[in-house]
Amino acid sequence: MNRNLISILLSVALMLALGQLNYAEEKGFGGTLHFRDGQSVHFDRLGTTSKVKDYELQGHLGKQNVKYALSELGQVIFSDKEAMRYVKNLNIKGFRYYNLGTVIVVNKKNERFTLVKCYIRGDSKLAYVYNDPVTKGLRESAVSFSEIGHIAIGEHSGTAKLNAGTGEYFPAIYIFDPFTGERLIWAEYGKPAPASTLRKNKQTEPVAGEAPGKSEPAVLGGKTNLKLVITTPDVAFELFSSSIDLRVSLKGPKRFNQRVEGMKAAKTHTFEFDGIPSGDYTVVARYGNRTTMDIIRVVGDELEFHMVFEN
Repeated sequence: MNRNLISILLSVALMLALGQLNYAEEKGFGGTLHFRDGQSVHFDRLGTTSKVKDYELQGHLGKQNVKYALSELGQVIFSDKEAMRYVKNLNIKGFRYYNLGTVIVVNKKNERFTLVKCYIRGDSKLAYVYNDPVTKGLRESAVSFSEIGHIAIGEHSGTAKLNAGTGEYFPAIYIFDPFTGERLIWAEYGKPAPASTLRKNKQTEPVAGEAPGKSEPAVLGGKTNLKLVITTPDVAFELFSSSIDLRVSLKGPKRFNQRVEGMKAAKTHTFEFDGIPSGDYTVVARYGNRTTMDIIRVVGDELEFHMVFEN
């Protein structure tokens, strides 16, 4: 079978596939799942080997009820493991809803926002597809949201795949160009690819299916004096209380915990962590029933980082 005939057959398959994608499939994207136990895995898309799924978060941003598809975001941080459960008495049109508690979302511009009373429609597990590092074949898996620390979402999303070097489009289920063997990226079929994307004839996103393993610190062997400055929320009922503890925990190359007893509302406290190993840390601060979370890169001799609870 010559190349021209293969091209024709692939073009027909692509047209059929894209016709279905435009109406039946959701946006796909690659990324990395970071688990609470410190391990991580890269994925090619969310969903199954036969269906792309773009999960939707719903919650409250201030007084507004908002919805965001994961493909719109850059990162999602699940800060409230204790709150994760099915929402009681919320069964709309036959769908179940899974409570995620407080969630931090990061947009494509790296701006962070906190959603409270956040939930997701469907199962308690996130389904994903990865490229098996041993067999090099596609495999699908699922993990409970309670096991996920955060999701790093790739730069590209869309309903089709694109060869950034040649500009050719392929069905969403493809990972590699069948002609060149180059890795494909997610794109919107019919929309011109950015010139900067076409100039990149190299893979710029994580390889789906790399063997899961512990995340390496940003700088091996370094030591940093960290000052963590936390401001408690200005909440009316807490202004009259003197018994609320402010607790903070760091999880990274090593774990650290500190606590201040009887912390007043709308006050600032500096936690000092001297000589901690440099690297990436998940920081969780709790004040009463309030939780805030962030991920910081601890490098250099001295670092000061500020966190503020949302009111």
